[in-house]
Amino acid sequence: MVLPSSGTLDFNSIRAEFGSPSSNVYLSLYYRGGPYTYNVPANANITTNNTGSIAVSNFYSARGKTDYASGVFGYYTSGGKIPETRGGVGGPNLPSMGDTSIRTNVLSTGFTTNYAQQSIAGATYVMGPFAGGNNNQSRTFRYYGTNGALSRQFTWPSNAQTGSGGNTSVGAGSTTSPTAFTVGPSGTVISSSAWNIGGTLIIRGF
Repeated sequence: MVLPSSGTLDFNSIRAEFGSPSSNVYLSLYYRGGPYTYNVPANANITTNNTGSIAVSNFYSARGKTDYASGVFGYYTSGGKIPETRGGVGGPNLPSMGDTSIRTNVLSTGFTTNYAQQSIAGATYVMGPFAGGNNNQSRTFRYYGTNGALSRQFTWPSNAQTGSGGNTSVGAGSTTSPTAFTVGPSGTVISSSAWNIGGTLIIRGF
């Protein structure tokens, strides 16, 4: 969801959007980059300091964590002359996704996978699973670091798998051409090294 851009806004609306451990809500709980508020452009008006000035008006058009997935992106290599490599989150020998909800045209609450794999069999990239009714065709995904900077961005082509009730993938055996990054490293999403972040990324799909 998203808080209104104007009009009435109160503590209860903010608590409903961002969550809290109790009914005892105080605004400094929701400083940007803290445990309840991602450091993303939608929340740019919220202070990053839990002792800084903060007001209800800072939360117009802000978004809670439910709209974004998040995980620590890692890297794995099997070693050897022809190694199998993986980069990202949620794949074998990779870190697990931390926040598994993500909003696209629908809200998915079991989003656990975002990684590329390269092996002797070829290179693939997979993300998902998504809820029924999801459509990733021509959809842009953005990846923010914890400092709020845009780290990676790409747009699925119009003939990509929708991901409705499952994954969207590309690579070996796929009829969809590998998608190039428009922000981030040169190359395409099927490169495992391109997802070797070694840190947390916040994923936006709306």
